[in-house]
Amino acid sequence: MSFFAKYDEEPEFVDPEKSSFDETSPLLSQDDSEGSSSAPPQIPISHDDEEQCRLYYYRFAMASKTANEITHQFALSGIPFEFPTVSPLADMASAQYIYGCSTTDESFGAALGKATKIDLVVKMDVKALLTQAERSPPTSITGCVDDRSIEQIMASTDSKDRIQTFRLPPNHFGQEPRFIPRQSESPSTDLAEDDGYLVFYVFNEDQLNKAGECRDDAKSELWVVDASTMSDVVCKIQLPTRVPYGLHGNWFSEEHIKRQRGVQTLRSVQEPQPSTRGSRLRGRLISAFG
Repeated sequence: MSFFAKYDEEPEFVDPEKSSFDETSPLLSQDDSEGSSSAPPQIPISHDDEEQCRLYYYRFAMASKTANEITHQFALSGIPFEFPTVSPLADMASAQYIYGCSTTDESFGAALGKATKIDLVVKMDVKALLTQAERSPPTSITGCVDDRSIEQIMASTDSKDRIQTFRLPPNHFGQEPRFIPRQSESPSTDLAEDDGYLVFYVFNEDQLNKAGECRDDAKSELWVVDASTMSDVVCKIQLPTRVPYGLHGNWFSEEHIKRQRGVQTLRSVQEPQPSTRGSRLRGRLISAFG
């Protein structure tokens, strides 16, 4: 009910798990109170963007065996961020970098229900952001470590910036990226965590007709971007067809596929046989009506 109720104004469809919109919510105003200069300012959320998508950090207290206590919870950045992914080599470890999607519109429109188009791929240095949070702890729940806007982050020329972006060309829109580690030439060589590639689908909307619909010959591309620089396009692969927005995926190498366990046995399910009476009736209907 939580998904659909948000977009239906009929009283019987109101989601009981959602409270009514609060005009006095601290999320709607800047925290300009005196004596709070050590805490980063709060990022305002617009009225039509009550449920912003951001990359959040949570820390849980593990001592208690009966209670679930969250000791830290705040946003790492104020910019929109969706479909996070990490290097598969750091899946079950302490990952330093998280990659995801964003938009120059600065809004994912309450996360669901609006067709926000992705024109930014983002790389966040989580360790650097958490180090900053240790120095200047954000306000719990509503706080934010990096309060820069999309424009400020894109304008940064710092190659070591804790947040880096790759912006697609005008009228090009992408989908969620997947990280592929670069294969080391020597087994003894340790590669950096971000030494690899981001792979994602891209569609050029110049292929739309005047009515805004895709032409029959419209095609998408698969882009490969250097994850360490977040600027170099390694290659673009033209696909034989268009890939609709919103397709989720994963990456499997040929080596991974070969390591899969082979099929041991096969089984089949016998098709149910129609009743004799039903077969006679069907035959009569076919004879009568052709």
